[in-house]
Amino acid sequence: MNNKTSEILYDLLYESSEEEVVSYISNNTDSKMLHYIAYNYNWDNGFAVPCAIIKNKYCDLGTALMIFELAEGYMLFFEEQPEDFFEEHMRFVLDLKSRIENNDFKYSDLKYAPSLSRVEIFKLKKSAPDICNIFINGTDGEEIDIPVI
Repeated sequence: MNNKTSEILYDLLYESSEEEVVSYISNNTDSKMLHYIAYNYNWDNGFAVPCAIIKNKYCDLGTALMIFELAEGYMLFFEEQPEDFFEEHMRFVLDLKSRIENNDFKYSDLKYAPSLSRVEIFKLKKSAPDICNIFINGTDGEEIDIPVI
């Protein structure tokens, strides 16, 4: 990772319109860059950017799992419909959960380990005994340094 990547990320996430960011993502073939964007995205800005990332055919399974965690998708395993999820948020996490469970993400090159404590894992397994292991164990693959902007 280099300064050029950080500059691109900064320009995308702080200087570009949502339409420009979505267009960049739609035309991007670099799974690492999609991962970097997802990690640095400000969730207060809505779901257009995360939706574009998970729709990109180069979106890695590790990136999808990270987005699921960042979108607070794990609440689905504890509550049928989390109280603080609005309709668009609920649709997003339900769709992403389903796509992860159905192995819709073709690549699994990037390592991602959910930040779950042992207590949280225990509660997850108790609350959702049929949970896919990927939600607990994460993905194998390359560990990458993610630029934080």
